[in-house]
Amino acid sequence: MIFQCGMNNRGFTLLEVVIAALILAISLSVILKIYTNYIKDYGSLEKDIKDIQEVKRYIYDIKEEFKEIPAVKEKYEDTQYGVKKKIYIYDDKPVIFYYETR
Repeated sequence: MIFQCGMNNRGFTLLEVVIAALILAISLSVILKIYTNYIKDYGSLEKDIKDIQEVKRYIYDIKEEFKEIPAVKEKYEDTQYGVKKKIYIYDDKPVIFYYETR
């Protein structure tokens, strides 16, 4: 049996392996960046959702077992055309607001 050494029998060149490793490294770094941003955003959104739930408990006077209704402040601001903006403040930050007419 005679073996021919042609272009079809060769393996990968060093350049091809380096380029493949570079593409893999770039892809993994992008995926890692997206994942870390997701984790960071999830933490802040989780806190915002809990704050909104506390304000809704206040608005609808919902008492849960072993919990009191949270301390929420209400603030009004006048806007144009006779519309009032009602703001609910929890933990010294505005959480929910809505507009109402006079």
